[in-house]
Amino acid sequence: MELSGFGKKIMVIGNSAAGKSTLAHQLSEKLQIPVYHLDVLAHKPNTAWERILMDDFVRKHDEILKNDEWIIEGNFINTFSRRLDKVDIIIFLSINRFNSAYRYIKRCFSNRARYGHPKGNSDIFSWSQFKYILFGFPKKKRQYEKILKRGNYRVIKITSFNDLVLFKKKLGLETNF
Repeated sequence: MELSGFGKKIMVIGNSAAGKSTLAHQLSEKLQIPVYHLDVLAHKPNTAWERILMDDFVRKHDEILKNDEWIIEGNFINTFSRRLDKVDIIIFLSINRFNSAYRYIKRCFSNRARYGHPKGNSDIFSWSQFKYILFGFPKKKRQYEKILKRGNYRVIKITSFNDLVLFKKKLGLETNF
């Protein structure tokens, strides 16, 4: 698998704590393409994950889409179709929800810096986020899978952390999480 075949417009999607932000950051460094984390765009810095107004988020999002190259990490279904019209390749981290839930808990209690995190916002455990990982995203996942079958873009679906490690090795990326 060659990175040169990825194109210049890449989406990285999947459940929370699946490894999207780290993968997007690594691809950005390797390909020298700017990465945009939708959580950073959608939330005010130095808050408890307070969202900005949706109109402001959509405006920022659409400005990014005007660029010749980008890696956009995150889902945000309300702007998903806008990205699909322009994307070259989609990397879908379709990781088991229980593995993502475990990583989410670990993330919340590790206090470790991570990519894709709004400045000054900490990963405080949230029951609503935990429930979303276990029950909300799996419902949306089926919706994403239907949408991804319809387009004129390449989709790489990764279904386990082992497969993610192999994928990263093939691309010459760091494999530690």
